[in-house]
Amino acid sequence: MLTSFQAPILQREPKNLYGRNRVKVYPPAKINIYLNIIGEYSNGFHKIESIINRINLFDEITIERAGGSSINFSCNNKSLDNDNNLCVKALRFLRRRFELGGLKIHLNKGIPIGAGLGGGSSDAAYTLLGVDKLLGLGLSKRELFNIGSHLGSDVNFFIARSSWAYIGRKGEDVEPLDIDAKLKYLLVYPNISTSTKLVYEGAGLNLTKFLDNVNILKYALRKRDYLLVEELSFNCLEKSALCIYKGLESVRTLFRRGGFFCRLSGSGSTFFTILGFPPYKRINIDILVNKFREKGFFVFAAQTY
Repeated sequence: MLTSFQAPILQREPKNLYGRNRVKVYPPAKINIYLNIIGEYSNGFHKIESIINRINLFDEITIERAGGSSINFSCNNKSLDNDNNLCVKALRFLRRRFELGGLKIHLNKGIPIGAGLGGGSSDAAYTLLGVDKLLGLGLSKRELFNIGSHLGSDVNFFIARSSWAYIGRKGEDVEPLDIDAKLKYLLVYPNISTSTKLVYEGAGLNLTKFLDNVNILKYALRKRDYLLVEELSFNCLEKSALCIYKGLESVRTLFRRGGFFCRLSGSGSTFFTILGFPPYKRINIDILVNKFREKGFFVFAAQTY
């Protein structure tokens, strides 16, 4: 377990708090162990397949009943303090069906923005879950999935509340996986916020469907064969992200020079490596962490949640 650095993010397993007039929920982050584009829809959206792992990095959302009928949204990050936030968009979908009354929502960001960690999608999912609980709407998982499919590619993964899942289509198809592997990761966020749209546009299509690779990867995770997990880990967006955002290359280079496997999560910009296997020497990890921190990068440890 790393002790030489601390992440300024809540990393303990939090308990969602539900009251009569107020709820507090903790949206978690994710990483993509595997991500591939296998087709394209007529509307320009990409058909993907991905294996996702939920990790113990969290945002915090407080939702309270308020007078009147308006939604008052605020965030500790001013760039998100607007009506385009996915939390507000999630509530707009609910308002099409329900009279919600007045609500006051505050989002405390801990998950880096534009990092490929699914923070925005998780916030949307947990806003839906929190309001459903607070107001007693009684939404079924199918109804929540239907709303989630209109909000973002990872929203339904977080609604499913599964540690591991296989994701299909545009991301709305979620197959929870019976995997009990608890992986530990070192993650590096180089303070670059990437555009999902731009990175996907630059990726193109991979016409080869790595179906066997995905199934073998599931098997490797179930058997805890982490060398095979590293071998089969894949992200078809990595090349595009590196081409568009030149600053990402230094992260990958430092990982590789230290002899570490690394992979980009989602559309970036966070890179991760798996800790504990192979048994990297502690001193090598500390040296690597110090090099990243010297560059001003955000370095933190996380594990399967």
